[in-house]
Amino acid sequence: MFTGKCQYFNCTIPIQPDHFLCHHHYLDWEEYLIDQCPQCGRFKDRRYDFCLDCQYRRNVRRTFRQHANPPRRQYKPEHSDAWKQGDASATGWYVYILKLANGGYYPGQTRDLRARLLEHRDGQSASTKGLSPKLQWFDMVDSREEATKREAQLKELVDRNPREIRKLIIAFNDLVKELEYPG
Repeated sequence: MFTGKCQYFNCTIPIQPDHFLCHHHYLDWEEYLIDQCPQCGRFKDRRYDFCLDCQYRRNVRRTFRQHANPPRRQYKPEHSDAWKQGDASATGWYVYILKLANGGYYPGQTRDLRARLLEHRDGQSASTKGLSPKLQWFDMVDSREEATKREAQLKELVDRNPREIRKLIIAFNDLVKELEYPG
C-alpha cells in the first residue's frame, strides 16, 4: 500500500507510509550522493546547495522533516598475533578488492595473495563464503601496518562511496590492458 511520494526533489514515485524515499533515491542517500535541501527539506543532489525550486526562489513550503545521514562504520586496522611469525620473512604485503556475487566488494590484505585468494574461493573465509569472490584490484605495500591501514580505508570507501571503488577497479583494468601485448 503506497500512501506517500518520494521526498527527492521532483520525484513522484509512490512510497510506503514508513519510508521517506523511493528505493532508487534511498540507495543514493546511503551512498552519500544526496542530502536534504536546507530550505525546503526535500532531497537533492549533494553537489548543490539547494534544490532547483529553492535555487530559483519558486514558492515551496517546508513540509518535510529533517533526516539524519546513515551512521558511518568505523574501521580500525586489523591485527593478529598469528601473523608475526610469517611476517618476519615477508618482503611485501598485498591489499586487494574482491567483487562478490551479491554485487558487493570485499577489501582485504595479506602477505600471500595467491594463498589468500584460494582460501576465499574455497569458502574458508566466513565473510566471502558462498559469494563467488573474484579478484578485481590489488596493490603491493611495504609493511603490514601500511596494508592494514589501507584495508581499513578501502572498507570505509566501500561503505561511503562504491563509485570510487569502481573507478579504482576501472583504472586498474585499464592499466592491465595497456600492459598486455601480443606475445
